[in-house]
Amino acid sequence: MAETSAFALRMPPEIKAAAKALTKVGFDEPSDAGEGLINNIWCHSINDALCYLLRTGLKGTLTHIDTAIADFTKKVAISGEMMAWFLQNPAASNILPHNLPEASPARAELQEIMFPDGVEDEQWTGGMSRREVTQSYAGEQQRLYDLVEAKGVIQKALAARG
Repeated sequence: MAETSAFALRMPPEIKAAAKALTKVGFDEPSDAGEGLINNIWCHSINDALCYLLRTGLKGTLTHIDTAIADFTKKVAISGEMMAWFLQNPAASNILPHNLPEASPARAELQEIMFPDGVEDEQWTGGMSRREVTQSYAGEQQRLYDLVEAKGVIQKALAARG
């Protein structure tokens, strides 16, 4: 136990900060199990994050974080388009695909939610409510913020290592 603690105390502060930042975010990485499979990464403790960094490295982790940032940027844009529609239509309580422009990514996403596999899902017959869209938008923005923050900390650690 004393050796582990001494090792952690001698660790560069940038690496400790990177590990701490990883405890706040989740992201995907390609799986070794097969083509098209992914591993969902959530480091629940600094120890988990340090083990992940040891296994993947700062640059490898940064690659996965960049992919997650791109994914969440698209999600925020889609839910942002739905939010904009609600702001333009304050009396509306639900949004349906026909409320959005034909070529809109938000319309395509909403159609996918309401009609998975081309069959109407009874849960979504009324579209998405203002509350559901707002919660989705806020959650996606928070995840994007956390990912960008983690990216900055990891970039600082890479710069410090030279």
